Amino acid sequence: SVPSDVVLTGTKQIAGEQGDAVNISFSVINHSSLSDEFGITISDNKGWQRTALPSSQFALNALEKKDLSFAVTLPNDVVTEEVITIKVASVKNPAVSKTLDVIVSVQPKSLEKDTDGDGFTDSNDAFPNDPNEHLDTDKDGSGDNADSDDDNDGIPDAWEIRYGLNPLDPSDATGDIDKDGVINRDEYMLNTDPTIHNSIGVNPDNSLTILGGGLYKMMISPSTDPNATESQMQVTSAGNGIFIGNDGKTKITTIPDTTQVDGYVFVSGKNLTSTGEPSAVIATPKSDGSYILTNPKSPTSELRINADKSYVVTDTAFAGMSANINSDGSYAVSHSEFPGMKALANSLGVIQNVTDTAFPGISLTVNGDGTYTVTSDKYPGFVVRVNADKTYSVTSDQYLGLVATFNEDGSYILTDKDGNCFVNHKRFDLFKAVGNFINGAAKIVSQVAGFVNKVATFIGQVAGFVSKVAGFVRDVSATLGCMTGIPLFFKISGFAATVASVSDTVAKYSNDVAKIAGDVQKFADQVVKATDPKTTTRKSKRSDTIALPIPANCTVYELYTASGIIKDKDGKPVSGVNVQVGDVIVSTDQTGYWKIFGLSQGSYTASAEKEGYLFDSITFEVKDDNVDVSIKEKGQYNFTSGVFTVDDTGIVKIDWLYDGGKYQGEFGIFNLAGMESLTPGSPEFIAEAVKRVLSNSDQGYLVFSDLSEGSRFSGILGNEIKDWNAGPYKGLKSFTMKPGSQFATVLVPNSTFASLAQNPATEDTNKRPLFSLVSSDHGYGTHIGQMADINGMGKAYSYEDKDAATSDKDFNDLIIQITGATGELPTIDSLKEKRSSREKREYGDWRDSDFGKLILAHVESPPATEDRLSMTVTLNAPATLLVYDPTGKVIGKEGGYVAGADFELKADGTQSITLPISAGNYRVAVQGAATAHSTLTVMTYQGSAEISSDQISLDIAPHQILTTSISASDTQPPSIAPVNAAMSYDFNGDGVTDNEDVSMLVKHWNSCRGQQKYDAFFDVNDDGCITVADIMTVLNAKTVK
Repeated sequence: SVPSDVVLTGTKQIAGEQGDAVNISFSVINHSSLSDEFGITISDNKGWQRTALPSSQFALNALEKKDLSFAVTLPNDVVTEEVITIKVASVKNPAVSKTLDVIVSVQPKSLEKDTDGDGFTDSNDAFPNDPNEHLDTDKDGSGDNADSDDDNDGIPDAWEIRYGLNPLDPSDATGDIDKDGVINRDEYMLNTDPTIHNSIGVNPDNSLTILGGGLYKMMISPSTDPNATESQMQVTSAGNGIFIGNDGKTKITTIPDTTQVDGYVFVSGKNLTSTGEPSAVIATPKSDGSYILTNPKSPTSELRINADKSYVVTDTAFAGMSANINSDGSYAVSHSEFPGMKALANSLGVIQNVTDTAFPGISLTVNGDGTYTVTSDKYPGFVVRVNADKTYSVTSDQYLGLVATFNEDGSYILTDKDGNCFVNHKRFDLFKAVGNFINGAAKIVSQVAGFVNKVATFIGQVAGFVSKVAGFVRDVSATLGCMTGIPLFFKISGFAATVASVSDTVAKYSNDVAKIAGDVQKFADQVVKATDPKTTTRKSKRSDTIALPIPANCTVYELYTASGIIKDKDGKPVSGVNVQVGDVIVSTDQTGYWKIFGLSQGSYTASAEKEGYLFDSITFEVKDDNVDVSIKEKGQYNFTSGVFTVDDTGIVKIDWLYDGGKYQGEFGIFNLAGMESLTPGSPEFIAEAVKRVLSNSDQGYLVFSDLSEGSRFSGILGNEIKDWNAGPYKGLKSFTMKPGSQFATVLVPNSTFASLAQNPATEDTNKRPLFSLVSSDHGYGTHIGQMADINGMGKAYSYEDKDAATSDKDFNDLIIQITGATGELPTIDSLKEKRSSREKREYGDWRDSDFGKLILAHVESPPATEDRLSMTVTLNAPATLLVYDPTGKVIGKEGGYVAGADFELKADGTQSITLPISAGNYRVAVQGAATAHSTLTVMTYQGSAEISSDQISLDIAPHQILTTSISASDTQPPSIAPVNAAMSYDFNGDGVTDNEDVSMLVKHWNSCRGQQKYDAFFDVNDDGCITVADIMTVLNAKTVK
């Protein structure tokens, strides 16, 4: 191969007058067989002003050339001479570099012309009227830029670059790269490769004679005089139609050809053949555009080169057999006695693969040692190896570590890869796995045995043909390949010898295999029946047995599995990671999951590798059970669960669904990036988490404060003594975070983050924070069960407001919905199993209650699809917006029970309610808190696309209730009815003042201005407090008693 190198050429001297701008041009050639990236630096001692290059760094393909130039402004005040140095270097390998020194002369101002304006005066310009040329290095009258042979050595620049010569150095034309006695210029003239030794000879024995089908005969012979010198070729006539060309190094004689042959005959000298004897190939053209190539040494073989460039070899001594040769040197052998069967080989001839249309989905590989490897699409992952000792060994990538071996006499055994036996395990999953494996192994052996029998017979017959063909192709390629420059023949020649030796081994072995395949199939059928899971027996409830024979010298032991999921620092699964335990290596799937089967008791180390990642190795013990192994990327958080990963939208939405505890605390989220070195639960960890929560940035947010707001749902779950929810519901909140980043949640149970920030090391359980994180050391506030997935959907979570180690485990103190991020937390169902019997009796499961089912109905609402219709009702006014669906369920600032509906309160006071549309009338009630003019807007969407919009103006006064209705159907966009003023104290706008209106006021009873429960709208007498007097006013106004 051509070594890595770079060529830097260009003008070595240039002159200009004072104050002129002179142009310096140069070229860079990637003198290598591989693409590379190069950088350019330019330097001088004077600091002269010069223009910048278009790019100081660029990529070049193999042998690609790039022309560059820059201008230098010469000083006005001096007459001097300076050297400007240009350097080019490979970015990947700086040692590959070249420099070019350009001497720049500053001359006194003169009146000499520069006719073509190219920066070179006429006296210094070989082409004064051509602005594109000024040099003629080889003095041939053609400028360097337009000259295809810059050094005028008789070899085109492109050919020199292709074979590693210098297109600007005429001396290498007489060089000899491959040291075969033929100079490089002659190799070009003969269309041969100058890098291949003896591509043409150094004496007549290495010459080539071509007979041209009755037209001509040409003999090409290099001189035998080692001191011969080359000159321009002189062609002379010797009379009688004979012409002789001679350049002192090579003689070409052309005479009329009277040989009557249909095609062409190529005769090579003895030094061109592997046998040391002259060889001939006859190429006969056919009417269909193909050629038939034959060799007198192999009179029964022929190679057909078809018009479509495909190649087929046949031999009359092997009737019905043919070999198709592909352009990459691989080949396929077929036999008319075995229709549908084909033997395939790669260009090296080391591996043969056999398929048969009669056995679809089965493929057999012939290994270099003559053994077979068989696979079947019907049993993916299983591999059958037909060994030299006539046994069939079966493995599966689903059960790494297990080997099922079927012997010639029908016996079989289950071992590990080292030959150790095992048959018994107390773990049912292993029992089942072993049963499935041995059953599958027997099935594939039964399926492929007949195929192997047929293949063995087939290979036994075609192996001799392959061996014969290989020798023939070798002779043909040796005669033609080097002289005609056909790359295919080089490849054929390379693998032909290997094919011949492998074929002999295969032929002998295949005859033996054919004899035993039938017996193996019969016994495999018996194993299938014996190992069917339905027929295997369990010894007792705690021990399972698979009925497998155990040789006397085989030790029985139990096996276990190690498995895990690998994720990156952002919590995303990493596929294609190579996990190694001992000498067993497996790769993770798309979910990051890996599993290694067949480990005995003991200590192991698991390591993982993938380009672009660094993973920590981990040591684990296998005792009496399967093992979950946690392999983490270096610098990854040491948490087993409780980490949330932001999705591609970068918007995390959180809705406080339920407040089930008397504590009044605060809830926040914080970004985990950069906290890897801090111990979870430590004062330093707490201080940093609180700092991020209070930053109100993508580093963290304070999500809600129980002192100033309430949750969406109001009611009692479980054994709570009262409804603890109070304060306005501020709806679904959105927080911007970096996509892919990871965060955790934190709860200050009965205080504030601001207070906690003053003393992060506090032991006060009212302030000491509780995290969603579950750390490996299970410190305070990081226990499993602090936060739990309420239904396994990864959308809503319960939070215990006391340390989970001592909490009541009722999983209803706080319920929070999180979307826009995925988290891995234990489910309530999984944690319930760990509760004591007393806890189960005392606390039950709140999800089974009617109220709990209302919460679940909202959480489990189907996600929005592109076909789903929804509407958004928006109001920007000092008022409360309520929307009632056709069934009478409400959603708004007081919370609500419309499943799948969202209420959002913007920073500017705008209220927005989004809910799925069903046919019917929706009632809208607006409760005024001050005098204002506003607009109520209704927008309809199909999926995310807006399909209609409608709005209506509102003039609102304190304590006034305005109502309207929105009519929706399956065929028409929603429409808004005119606004009406409701009667006094008809708070929900349903047309009557009744107990429902009284109940709405009672929720704010016994509160005054500045308190959490107080709402000015329900202070009907405007005295600053909501008391019995306000309630009595409404009771007396009831229209429905």
